[in-house]
Amino acid sequence: MRIAILSRDRTRYSTRRLHEAAVARGHEALIVDYLRCYMNIATGKPQVIDNGEHLQVDTVVPTSEQRTPSTEPPSSGRWK
Repeated sequence: MRIAILSRDRTRYSTRRLHEAAVARGHEALIVDYLRCYMNIATGKPQVIDNGEHLQVDTVVPTSEQRTPSTEPPSSGRWK
């Protein structure tokens, strides 16, 4: 199975572990920067396009990445 792991940082522990686990089980795993790709899920055949290249993947695994204080958006005071 070809798996696309969506992550901004391939060195993050969670991303590395997902990749290692997939490869250990005999899968092909790609780490894709989710800000540099897009997905077309409106058609009957979903597509992942990265830098203009159509990736042939069977599944996509999104990762959740916590924001660090330096990347937090400025607070407007509305949502405290």
